[in-house]
Amino acid sequence: MEGDEIRRKTRDTDAAWRVEYEFSTGHTSQAAACEDAQRVKERANAAACSQMQVSARANRRRICQRK
Repeated sequence: MEGDEIRRKTRDTDAAWRVEYEFSTGHTSQAAACEDAQRVKERANAAACSQMQVSARANRRRICQRK
């Protein structure tokens, strides 16, 4: 009987924590949080790639102007 009560209290605590977390972050689940993080990472990578392309074009122009 004691083990069942401990499991029930643990389950209730976990559920309360999950609801509090979701409310405070606006996420409905951990999967949604992971998807958001992945989108942010993809945008950052795209921005870095774009910046490298701009730098490469500028370097090519400078090299061509020197010749």
